[in-house]
Formats: sequence, C-alpha cells, structure tokens
Amino acid sequence: MKIKRKTITDLSDNELLRYNRHILLNEIDICGQKDLLNKHVAIVGLGGLGCPVGFYLAASGIGQLTIIDKDNIELTNLQRQILYTEKDLGKRKVDVASKKMSELNPNISIYAYHKEINELTKPSIFKNIDLVIDATDNFKTRTLLNKLTLKIKRPLIMGAAIKLSGQISVFRNDLEGEPCYNCL
Repeated sequence: MKIKRKTITDLSDNELLRYNRHILLNEIDICGQKDLLNKHVAIVGLGGLGCPVGFYLAASGIGQLTIIDKDNIELTNLQRQILYTEKDLGKRKVDVASKKMSELNPNISIYAYHKEINELTKPSIFKNIDLVIDATDNFKTRTLLNKLTLKIKRPLIMGAAIKLSGQISVFRNDLEGEPCYNCL
C-alpha cells in the first residue's frame, strides 16, 4: 500500500489545532508532528500495556496503527485495561480498542487483527510498519516477534509489567550488528 506523505503545508487547520501542544514543543515542533502523522506503528497485545500505549499513540497522531490481539475481554481485565468496560465483556479486544481509538482520533487509520502471533505468522504482517511494539506477556510470542522484526529489519520495543515493576527495551533490529532480544 502506498502512503501519501504529508508536507507542512498539508497539515489542515484542524490538525494544527489538535496537535498544537506537540507543535509548541521544541523537541517535536511541526516537522516532528508531520513525521508522527506519516508513521505506521504495530502494537501486539492489547492488555495492561497495549491499551494505554495504543490510546496515547492514537491521541498523539500516529498516522496508522495496526493492533493485534487474539483475546476477548474478560471481567478480570477491567482493573488494568483502560479501553474496556463491562459493556465490552466477551467482545474482541481489537474491535473495542479500534473503535475507541478511532473515536479519540478519527483522522488516523487503524487496522485490527484478531489473531495470534505464532510460528505460522509471516513477516509480511509488518511489511509497511515503521515500528513494532510488543506489549504481550509471554516469552514465546516475544521470541517470535524478535525473529519476525529481524527478518524485515524493523525496530522492536518490548514492554513488560510484573506486579509493581516495569521494564522497557528497545531493539534496533533495523540496524546491522545491534543486539536483539535473543542476545539479551
């Protein structure tokens, strides 16, 4: 799929107003916001980490989001998975998350996949993605995501939360000679 890249003059008045707090930051400014609008990020896992990550990326104006999760919403999810309510019980996480992110920012594109990342997953699932975020909670999926992103040379961010502790790692699988998840 061909993505039209926006130029500074392509930002609409609505976009300039919506993202003005980013634009006012020297670290982002108008060029940085334009870059965000032209990026495509994948989030694998829409649980306690994937929900806030997806919601904030949608709010920030990431142009395209691909969300992947195989689970349905359960009552035990509700105290930490902020995109879901009791009305959502039994529904697919990707469907509810996609709807809520689209309501938050209707100007972005969201692609939702109700599927599991497993040995049969082809690297092409991340072909047009700029960055992959692993918000899953199991070693097997983390290992598979590492292999997939190494094959197609995409950066991988992994987050984890256990009890009251958290960790984040960035693996530059898009660069030669950099350590990957398996190296860790």
